[in-house]
Amino acid sequence: MEIMTSTPSTSSPDSGWREQTPTLKINALRKSYGKLVAIQNASFAVYSQQVFCLVGPNGAGKTSVIDCIVGLKRPDSGDVHLFGERIPDLRWRKDIRSRIGIQFQEDSLYNDIRVGEALRLYAKMYQDPVDPDELIDIFELQRQQKTAYKNLSGGERRRLLIAIALVGKPALLILDEPSSNLDPHLRRQLWDVLNHYRSRGLTIVMTTHNMQEAQQYSDVVCVVNKGEIIASGSVPQLLEQFQLNLKVEVETEVDPETLADCPGVTHVDGNPQGVSIYGKDEVFRETVIDRLNSLGIHQFSVKTADLEDVYLFATGSRYMRYGQKNAKNGQGIESEAPFIEGKELLQQAIDTSNPDPLYEAQKLFEQTRQNGNYEIFALYYLALCEYRRATLFAASPDEQTQSINRTIEYLKEAIELEDNFSDAHALLASAYGQKLGLKPHLGMALGPETKRVLEKSKRLDGNNPRVVLIDGMSDYYTPAMFGGDKQRAISKIEQALELFAKEEIRDPFQPSWGYDEACAHLGIMRQEAGDIEGAREAFVKALEVNPNNGWVEKHLLPGLDR
Repeated sequence: MEIMTSTPSTSSPDSGWREQTPTLKINALRKSYGKLVAIQNASFAVYSQQVFCLVGPNGAGKTSVIDCIVGLKRPDSGDVHLFGERIPDLRWRKDIRSRIGIQFQEDSLYNDIRVGEALRLYAKMYQDPVDPDELIDIFELQRQQKTAYKNLSGGERRRLLIAIALVGKPALLILDEPSSNLDPHLRRQLWDVLNHYRSRGLTIVMTTHNMQEAQQYSDVVCVVNKGEIIASGSVPQLLEQFQLNLKVEVETEVDPETLADCPGVTHVDGNPQGVSIYGKDEVFRETVIDRLNSLGIHQFSVKTADLEDVYLFATGSRYMRYGQKNAKNGQGIESEAPFIEGKELLQQAIDTSNPDPLYEAQKLFEQTRQNGNYEIFALYYLALCEYRRATLFAASPDEQTQSINRTIEYLKEAIELEDNFSDAHALLASAYGQKLGLKPHLGMALGPETKRVLEKSKRLDGNNPRVVLIDGMSDYYTPAMFGGDKQRAISKIEQALELFAKEEIRDPFQPSWGYDEACAHLGIMRQEAGDIEGAREAFVKALEVNPNNGWVEKHLLPGLDR
């Protein structure tokens, strides 16, 4: 993809754009799913040749906004205007649809369609398309022209889907996580291409979790959290709004309160990695450094605040309690407590084979969900509780089936909120596998769906250790006649262990289970293969990771000597 040198946007979102008719305008948009309000009172405008970026945590409502724009979902209320015209339902406006390029989801193409075939097929839908060969060259897909979609890497699929979105020469391009699965070099090349088309009049609306990408390339960043737009503007405007300019990072233990009263300090963010102190000018910098020196702290770094800092404060993250002025909300620490306790109780139930802590954990996760905090993660852990009930504590096949069905319901709801949640897709695939074991007659319908969901979780995040663990377990327990391979499964579990060892859990809501279980399952697989010492090594590792794992300590490890 060699078009031009990649350069960030430098235009102000107010520099003449507001005198134009917006390419896209959203007014008081609301979308709910039953009692769940996914997005409410969302309003913004996007002008020609802007890059407009929606950022926010999983389940914030970004996907619901995009779905309403492109006509996949009907909003409960509010208006969508495209090219100056109110569009109640885009499905019935072919003239407007032809001016919009949409990046499809990764599971939207036929597995066996080849790269060249796909681009030529979609080109035939437009009167004046971009030459497919030109797009193949621009996106460096020459070698993959005859490759089936199912055999493409995650990055190659992403490039193909964006090429398809551009084939109709759209005026508005809508992208969902455009650089996902791309290494930094390919990400830079992708933006070379997008900036090339932008210089020809293209307007871009995108979602991303990549704060660096949003900061470097967006004219306007819109922060979405808990179904509401809570901040919007250019990056400099947002930094000014949240009184962020410089930050001093201290990686040693220090009481944040001792720094909060320094002149010029606007925020003090205490976190597990240390303390970050924010301010706006050199006076702040000098006074904080003097205070740190007086406390005997000489190792720290001074940095420029960035969009990630805005994101953390704007979304009401857990580190807002110290010294923050004019905080959007102060629920961070308080809302964490029941969730963290729930995770600990769930792990206790697994370690001790006692269901009582699991029932208490469910109450706490439901409490978090009802409070409207971190709903997507609450749904995920409610599903995990039901999954554990089915696999560890159910007294009968009927009880197992009921718990698995509830697992599936919770996970589908979480995925409805955030389709890019790889952990949810992987656990859903595992739940489908459990249901197949209980109801083999569902194999014709459920088997392909199980495979589809698992493959999607791998495409979303092939380096997620829980995804790799579940993939390995599926491979091990699938009969060879249906494609299972025990040796390949062992290799996948070993890969999962390497990924678990590198995983950094920086957010208490992030799924964090699985390391000791992966060790235990690897030990079982090695034992069944006759490798007793290898099994012992894996079981010992499981206890190093989690000394309270009663399953390994009381059953698996002693069983090697019987």
